[in-house]
Amino acid sequence: MERIRFARLQPYRKGMGPTFRVEIWDTYTYDNRGCTNLIARLYMYEGSKRTHVLDQPYCNGPSTSDDCDASMNAAITGVALKPGDTDSEFFEGYTQAQLDVVTEHGESLAMVAYDRYGEL
Repeated sequence: MERIRFARLQPYRKGMGPTFRVEIWDTYTYDNRGCTNLIARLYMYEGSKRTHVLDQPYCNGPSTSDDCDASMNAAITGVALKPGDTDSEFFEGYTQAQLDVVTEHGESLAMVAYDRYGEL
């Protein structure tokens, strides 16, 4: 795997909450349309402590570059999903710690993506 892009996200005022980093990773595998299978990796930073929160697989559409703003927007929006945003089956593999992070911070992360990259 190779990291192809990342974004540092600060959804809260300084000192008022954690910061985040979302990375897009290329898996060098492809779906049946020929689109790259990517992984969006979410990290949370609290002071000097870094926590790997989750890896979320996704694919862009055939006409979307893997390293463009639309791809980053999709990555951030995907890792920001929380229970109630989509089917409960989506969260079956999540640990309680992962659910806690997305439940508490998912809306703020989604708003940062919207502010930075526009509507998905």
